[in-house]
Amino acid sequence: MAVRLHAAALQHPGLTHASRIVTDWVVDPWTMRLLLAAAVAWLWHRRQRLLAWWVACTSAVEWALRTVLRWTIGRDRPEWERPVDSAEFAAMPSGHAMTTAATCVLLLWLARITHLPAGLVRLGAVTAAVAVAAACFTRVFLGVHWLTDTLAGTLLGAALATGSAATWHAARPHEDAARTGAAPAPDDLGQGLRQPRPSRYRESTSETDI
Repeated sequence: MAVRLHAAALQHPGLTHASRIVTDWVVDPWTMRLLLAAAVAWLWHRRQRLLAWWVACTSAVEWALRTVLRWTIGRDRPEWERPVDSAEFAAMPSGHAMTTAATCVLLLWLARITHLPAGLVRLGAVTAAVAVAAACFTRVFLGVHWLTDTLAGTLLGAALATGSAATWHAARPHEDAARTGAAPAPDDLGQGLRQPRPSRYRESTSETDI
């Protein structure tokens, strides 16, 4: 796959130039971090500051995990006689793919829990899929990653963001239930109702007792 895509990149310089624009500006890890920073600022403005910190820390963990994995695996990048692009450091996992996948999953999760319009969420899901596919394709097409680098990055980024969202909901179940309007459990209903105290006086049974 890498050999065929590199040959196509040499034959189609226009597509190669467009791929470089996409990979350097649209799906670049710093572009993804700027999107998350905007989301964090929006949450902070809505006074959801704990959630803002959670998203920011998830992004930091993604960056740290990617760096550690690259140092540990140490996979070499493809080498070509006529390269069309260049990149440094180890290849596995792809930083573009991992950061894009993690960012897209986090943004879609935030769109759901903040109750954005359903149409906007669906549009975001389509955009996210296109962005992740573009990150994977351009990195292999430009000859700076193997296909498995991008697949591993996508799976790791999506898994990390999904795990972060699941941990958030597991740690705050009562607030989630209140936000969605879920009914309390029967035991909670029983505890919330006060039982009437027994009266010390006999209830009247006839008019003669009055």
